[in-house]
Amino acid sequence: MNTKRMGMGTLILAASLMAGSSPSAAKDDEHGHAHHAAAMDPAAHYLAIQTALAGDSLDQVREHASALEKLATAEFTERGDVGAAGSGSQAEAIKAAAAKLAGAKDIDGARLAFGDLSEALVRSGALIPEGQLKVAYCPMAGKHWLQTGNEIANPYYGSKMLRCGSFVPEPESER
Repeated sequence: MNTKRMGMGTLILAASLMAGSSPSAAKDDEHGHAHHAAAMDPAAHYLAIQTALAGDSLDQVREHASALEKLATAEFTERGDVGAAGSGSQAEAIKAAAAKLAGAKDIDGARLAFGDLSEALVRSGALIPEGQLKVAYCPMAGKHWLQTGNEIANPYYGSKMLRCGSFVPEPESER
């Protein structure tokens, strides 16, 4: 990864993605109850959404998107970036897209918002070193997304065109 590109764009994913978390990561409380969304890191939330949409499901998409929005908001507040002059920054785009995704009423709306979230993350340079998360691109949707594994799982079209797309080199981030 080009460390010169690191910065605010890494606030959602960089550190947690390097840890190699999976969407199924959950922690049990003292009673043995799993707390999926609250216990997961940002990468796991994102990947859970990508997997759900690729499977034509909205199951827990809102929950994971809300968690991403809260994590982003907390990060921006900690850095003092909320309401700053650069409100059009990629950091704000990530937070706004997560909020839009959390409020999606149907799978089409969720897929549109997920596209905005994914594009903001890819443009920000908030990616991990080779071998953990890959950048994929759907020419039909004209959007990128991040995923694990070696087989395309298109979140924009799900079962209609699950294998549509290809893995692409990491695009240059916008500053």
